[in-house]
Amino acid sequence: MSQLKKTVTALVLVFSMVMSLCPFALATSTGTVTGDCVRIHTEPEGRSEVYQLANTGDKLTVLKEADEYGWVKVSFTYAATGQTMTGYIASDYLDIGSAPAGEEESKPQEETPKPDSPEASNSSEPSEPKDDTPGKSENTEKPDSSETPEKAGSSEPDTSSKGDSSSGQPDSKDDKENDKKEEQEKETADIASSISYTATVTDNGVRIRKKASTKSDILTTVPEGAIVTVLSTEDDEGWMRVRYYDSEGTKFKGYMSGEYLDINSIGSGDSRVVNAIIRESADPTSSITGVVPYDRQVDIYASENNWYKVEYQDLSGWVHSDCVRTESSDSCIGYATVQTDGLHLREKRSTKSTSLTKIPDGVVLQITDNEKKDWYGVTYNGMSGYVSAQYTEKDSHCTDGYVQVTATSLTLRSGAGTEYARLAIIPQGQVLEVLGSVGAWYQVSYGKFTGFVSGAFVSPTTKDGFQAYPDFAEITASSLTLRAEPSTDSDALGSIPKGAVLEVSGLSYGWYKVTYFGVTGYIDSGYAQRSTAEARSAYQEAMRAYEESVRQAEAAARAAANSSTSTSTSSGGGSGSGGSILSYASQFVGNPYSWGGTSLTRGADCSGFVKSVFAHFGISLPHSSAAIRGYGRSVSYSDMRPGDVVCYSGHVGIYAGNGQLLSALNKKKGITYCSVNYKSIKSIRRMT
Repeated sequence: MSQLKKTVTALVLVFSMVMSLCPFALATSTGTVTGDCVRIHTEPEGRSEVYQLANTGDKLTVLKEADEYGWVKVSFTYAATGQTMTGYIASDYLDIGSAPAGEEESKPQEETPKPDSPEASNSSEPSEPKDDTPGKSENTEKPDSSETPEKAGSSEPDTSSKGDSSSGQPDSKDDKENDKKEEQEKETADIASSISYTATVTDNGVRIRKKASTKSDILTTVPEGAIVTVLSTEDDEGWMRVRYYDSEGTKFKGYMSGEYLDINSIGSGDSRVVNAIIRESADPTSSITGVVPYDRQVDIYASENNWYKVEYQDLSGWVHSDCVRTESSDSCIGYATVQTDGLHLREKRSTKSTSLTKIPDGVVLQITDNEKKDWYGVTYNGMSGYVSAQYTEKDSHCTDGYVQVTATSLTLRSGAGTEYARLAIIPQGQVLEVLGSVGAWYQVSYGKFTGFVSGAFVSPTTKDGFQAYPDFAEITASSLTLRAEPSTDSDALGSIPKGAVLEVSGLSYGWYKVTYFGVTGYIDSGYAQRSTAEARSAYQEAMRAYEESVRQAEAAARAAANSSTSTSTSSGGGSGSGGSILSYASQFVGNPYSWGGTSLTRGADCSGFVKSVFAHFGISLPHSSAAIRGYGRSVSYSDMRPGDVVCYSGHVGIYAGNGQLLSALNKKKGITYCSVNYKSIKSIRRMT
């Protein structure tokens, strides 16, 4: 019995020793990375910070087996410092063997990476977004033509000084029909293709031909230094399909010899991994053509899905965008695609916070803040707020969607950075379709150009865009000038006090188009803010009271006009007296307002109306509301009578009696009546 106890005790000790060695054995096991640019996170959570990226074949020391969410704890050498660090990687991208660390392992067969998201669990904790490694890219580009393009009959460069000078034989009827069909198919291919970059013409007089042949018709010749958009890559004979706009804006699509085209880069960056793999195509299963060492610069020439077409020294190919750090990517957290219809944009990071609006399914948002893992800071339709991250899919790039310009004007540039050439100026409110992105810069088309705009000056939106101005605005300046046009050089129509609320009907170059008690003009939006519900209510009540006073004034003025003859007689006046002037002016009520006009029937502005009325009585006045203040004689407010001229800042009219003014008020009201006290009076002049 004693011997049996000793045997059992020995077995228990051996078992305990084996179990105690298990963690050590696991700690020395090695995992082989099975995908390009797989992220190593600081925490076992997809929204945590990223240490660095690993590539196919990289060896990592496994410290702890996969948890319930599929995260493996590993140690690795940090490329920036050479230190050994600890992090987490998704088990889907790690082939774990049993060999000790440092022991030679056979290289695993390369396979198409799976999405970087551990298998979903019943836990309410959000799972890792599918954002680390792309799957096999889908080729959405349609064939360039249903028929093989005619090849060049000569290898001679196709410029105006070289090659044949003829335009080729005329096309037959069948050729023309085929050409039309071919062009339609190419138009579709242009839209479907994600390739969008430009090239500079390197010789003078390079021809664009209808087909890829020196015998084909010449569409136009292009000067040296001109920019063309490349629609298809170079074929076996060296032809590239391009789009070109001449100096008059005429568009040409055809073929140019690639020998005379220098492809323009759209950005530059540095490798952010030890060896960034260059592949033959934008596909993780395509052949490897080379590597870019850590922190070496590459030039970016195209963007397709999550891949960049790059050049490094004498190497050219495709690198996953996560392996390249650009100036614009440093300021870009990523993009989030809404995965539910009606996602709340909230004022704060809480489901109890005020909902600013709802965002439709499929909208792509640029992430501006991810300080709290369950919430993303974003901008949508010009409003900044937060969305719940679990209802979005995160990615490092975007390939579609729409943005709207929120700046007063925005520069379209040839590449993703302020150092690139300026192509065009895009006005505020313009909706742009997104073609791709490089970091925080969007690739878009505007007019005849394809280029890049900074994400800091646009807002994600839908195809129809959004109203870029509030319905009502409250004045924040102590006094704000209402102007006739959206410019500080424009005539002043009046002064609006702080706290006044105005109805906004448009936006032009940073100026709100507003109506203030019947007068329409522009105010600088920098001195106004979106009004509160209470302010809007007060404005609407004031407008109702104003409109009622106008109706009463019109009735009173008609009565005053009818009694003008007796008034004139009793005051001893004759032709040219205040009563007769008012009587004459009243017959034009209802006629149109026209800026700069002096016609009492076809249209006049405020000073033009006064000028023409008094001209009827032989009194000459200037066509300027300010200059009229220097004519006639000044009278006090208490002495004001019908026919006197009432002058304001930016406006002038004729007193109609009973507290009413007759004037050419604005485009909406025309020649009409309003309260003489509708704004502050500058001067009252008696001309008779």
